[in-house]
Amino acid sequence: MNYYGLAAFDPHLELPMTWQWNAAIERQLSPHQALSLSYVDAYGQRLSRPDLIVPLGSGLAGNAVVSATWNAGTSYYNALQAQLRRRMSRGRKECYRGVEELRGEVWLWI
Repeated sequence: MNYYGLAAFDPHLELPMTWQWNAAIERQLSPHQALSLSYVDAYGQRLSRPDLIVPLGSGLAGNAVVSATWNAGTSYYNALQAQLRRRMSRGRKECYRGVEELRGEVWLWI
């Protein structure tokens, strides 16, 4: 199926902006155990958003597509990670066994 159409862009279209940050702390609980907590956060604004537009009474028929792109998107992400590491000795070799928990949340407004 063939499509034809028109694409429009906001004349005041700006570059999207994102900010990202994180913090981590690690604590040794014993000579063979360590606990770490990490927090990650990200925020985006002025994200480009394409919209399909179907004008009423335009006379476009069939497979016509009209789209417009503008700065309307926003995103938000955060996560908390907890990790417990335990060192275990087996003869002269050492291995690590860990328990890790990851919780995250993503928000996207369009």
